[in-house]
Amino acid sequence: MRDTRAAAPRRVLHLLGTNQFSGAENVIVTMMEQFRGSEVEMVYCSPDGPIREVLTSRGLAFLPLAGLTPHQVRSVLRAHRFDVVHAHDFKASMVAVLAGFAGEIIAHIHSNPRFVKSWNPLSLAFASVARRFHRVVFVSAEATRGTVFAGLVRDRARVVANVVDSERVRRLAAERDVERRDVVFLGRLTEVKRPQTVIRAVAGARRAVPELTARLVGDGDLRAACEREIRALGLDGGVRLEGFQSNPYPFVRAARIALMPSTYEGLGLAAIEALALGVPVLNSGAGGLGDMFAAHPEFICRTVEEYAARLVELQDPDRYCELQAACAEIVAPYCDLARYTAQIRELYA
Repeated sequence: MRDTRAAAPRRVLHLLGTNQFSGAENVIVTMMEQFRGSEVEMVYCSPDGPIREVLTSRGLAFLPLAGLTPHQVRSVLRAHRFDVVHAHDFKASMVAVLAGFAGEIIAHIHSNPRFVKSWNPLSLAFASVARRFHRVVFVSAEATRGTVFAGLVRDRARVVANVVDSERVRRLAAERDVERRDVVFLGRLTEVKRPQTVIRAVAGARRAVPELTARLVGDGDLRAACEREIRALGLDGGVRLEGFQSNPYPFVRAARIALMPSTYEGLGLAAIEALALGVPVLNSGAGGLGDMFAAHPEFICRTVEEYAARLVELQDPDRYCELQAACAEIVAPYCDLARYTAQIRELYA
């Protein structure tokens, strides 16, 4: 007699080292929602924290950790059956190996840090466990270029660009009205994101456009330095620090232009979200941003002076409309949820 019992779902543990809800975490939540009710059952696993509330509100399974350590992860893997550990970024990938997981491990690299471009203790450590990875996922072609261990994983490497649910972003953006400001920065206030470049660019542009205003949405260890910069440049009232916002999209929608002067990016999720809202993104072209804007170099700025000059230039309505019209074309590949779901499904095949 033919066995008509349904096959057990393939169980995937998404392993992360952060307890906040930011770029990579947003991508994983979107991924889990796309597979809801499918043949792949997904569980989010990370240190406990604010991420719990996000996952609970969206009905997604969560296993909390006291910390991202081999011992903690080993305990979870012994208590629950999983076929795949989908580890996000370098530390989580290495911890999955050190925890002794015998199944498939996918190393999903969301960032493009400088240490992967040379042999050093960190890149050597990752290379030493690379043979254990079933797949190694990069979020842009740029992230693979110059990566010293790329040759070790070439046959298992995949490029899967991050994706956003553009309909959801637009819906969340409409949830509240906020005061309009000309310029927005969305990201962590950290050295790699260069928030002070935004403040200085606005100060430079205000010499020609005194009424120009801006806001920075996010928090981080440079907040105090940003506050000092705003005071030193006489921008009190002109530049506002909004702090972390659980729903930042109304602030993006209320801007004419976004700035993203990062020193490196895996892909640049904040850029995709801004473009999905029709907000042009002046950016550094770092990491995956270079691929995203390859056909539109007019969005790329290299110095504070270039950002300031472009902000002034975009006060011209015709010039602004030209850049805004390009947003839909640039962002379209990064909003294709069906293609993204198929690419992720292939990782588990």
